[in-house]
Order: sequence, then structure tokens, then C-alpha cells
Amino acid sequence: MAAEVDNARLRLLYDLGCAFTARIELHELLPLIIEKCREALAAGGAAVLLLDRARNEFYFPYVAETNSEVARRLSGHRFSAALGFAGLALATGQSFKIDDAQNDPRH
Repeated sequence: MAAEVDNARLRLLYDLGCAFTARIELHELLPLIIEKCREALAAGGAAVLLLDRARNEFYFPYVAETNSEVARRLSGHRFSAALGFAGLALATGQSFKIDDAQNDPRH
């Protein structure tokens, strides 16, 4: 069983390496990375959150989501850079490991 997992990981890394070298533009590469991360983690969704400094807002330019309605809503969503864990990370310059976002006291 462990050998199968190792083989699957190596295959994934090989496939990613091939895919990455075939794309040189960031706007082509990031959607692939997000989708592969979602698949590798067996997650329902994954997204990149960026800061629009001119508007002082966060936005999601890249979304990989199994639910197309959620992906549509998230892709258009913007919010103040002062809000949530992302705002806290931006304000403090620190990263956070959050196991339970709804019950985290920093929320």
C-alpha cells in the first residue's frame, strides 16, 4: 500500500513537472497549479487570494472548485483587506495555521 502511495506521488510530481514546463505564462500556470493542488489534497475547492492595493481589497483570480456555482460566486467576490484571517495576516505580516476557522479566537 505504501509503495502505491509513493508511486502515485511520484507520478503526480512528474505530471506536474511536464505540465509546468509546457506553460510559461503565469495566467496559464496558476489555474493548473490550483486545480492540481485541489486534486492532490482531495479538496472540494482551492483558490488563490490576491490583494488589489489600489482598492485595498482581496479578490480571487483563480478558483478550482467542484461546485460550479460556488466557483462562479467566489471568482467574483471581493472584500476589504482589513477583514478575516487574510486581513490579519496582511496587517501582521505573519502566516497562520487555522484548524477550525469558525471557532478560532482570532476570527
